[in-house]
Amino acid sequence: MAILRSVSFLWILLLAGCGSLVGKVSGGRYVAPDGVFSVPVPRLPLPPAERFYIEDSARTDPRSGVRSGNVSFSDTLGRVRSVAYEEAAEEIIGRLLEPARVQDALSAFLQTIFLPEFQRHFPGTRVLNESRMTLRDGVPALFFVLEIPEGSPLVFRDTEYPEGRRLDSTRAFLVFIHDDTVFTLTWADDDIKAAREGKLAASHRTPSAEEVENWKGALSGLYESMLFR
Repeated sequence: MAILRSVSFLWILLLAGCGSLVGKVSGGRYVAPDGVFSVPVPRLPLPPAERFYIEDSARTDPRSGVRSGNVSFSDTLGRVRSVAYEEAAEEIIGRLLEPARVQDALSAFLQTIFLPEFQRHFPGTRVLNESRMTLRDGVPALFFVLEIPEGSPLVFRDTEYPEGRRLDSTRAFLVFIHDDTVFTLTWADDDIKAAREGKLAASHRTPSAEEVENWKGALSGLYESMLFR
């Protein structure tokens, strides 16, 4: 699963903030470099947020030629919708695409690479929910929810935190493989209003069945809106 290691690092970059736009927006869709995928630009910001951001990055490994990248859409109230991707070697993808193996491989990716990488940068990160899914077109996928201490892009400042403190973040993820590329979608609705009410920390509770189904529906809808090269 070494090919997937950089995908988790891409999400660390998204949480920290990325550079200027390297893809393009055309006809209301974001198009990744080389046309790897496109996705509709989300209808953000939602009231009462005032600003909307698109941040992305892309790179090609100089030795392997493997391409990877990400795009993040967010607003000033902590709503985030994101896509990260990484190509994989043909022989590895061939094994991963076997129906009996793909979800086992994605689950191992979460437990041995993705989660430890988050915990290294954000101690205390934990999995609140993990479940296997089959998307509408039959593609196997892994859904999971992470609670990430101080993992939000939102920073709260008051007399207790004059230098600022990042909010905790609860994020839902969907991982799947399309052709030779591993994709990771994410959805978050961190709430600056809750911080103003003194609720800086995450809820530290297991999401309800309704919340999980809402996240699954949102991420499935994001997947279904994507076009691939």
